Amino acid sequence: MSVQSVWQRTLDFPGDRRLVIEPSAALLSSDAGLLPIRQLDEHLGLTQQFAAALDDRRDRQRIEHTVLDMVRARVYGILAAYEDQNDHDGLRHDPVFKLVTDRAPDGPDLASQPTLSRFENNLRARR
Repeated sequence: MSVQSVWQRTLDFPGDRRLVIEPSAALLSSDAGLLPIRQLDEHLGLTQQFAAALDDRRDRQRIEHTVLDMVRARVYGILAAYEDQNDHDGLRHDPVFKLVTDRAPDGPDLASQPTLSRFENNLRARR
């Protein structure tokens, strides 16, 4: 007999599909719908191509967030209906947003709203 320390509920779906619901102390997000979009982006390379087309004039010694990281944070923020940047100070800690920028959910935070604002206002295409 197994004893569980927390409650669980199981929802059965057609076939052999089950959904198990239980409390969790893990990092959570309401934006998991971005994960399949990120897989499509990985396949097509859209954000990577966009980031590669931008001129990064920053001092390489002082870069904490790559252009690709910031492009993905902004693009996925817009796709998740965070059109303006005021939400990005909270989203920078979000585990799904970290995953879509190739960071571990418990890894370093993403760029802050002021950093993204400076980035967006200084965008220039490569020549």
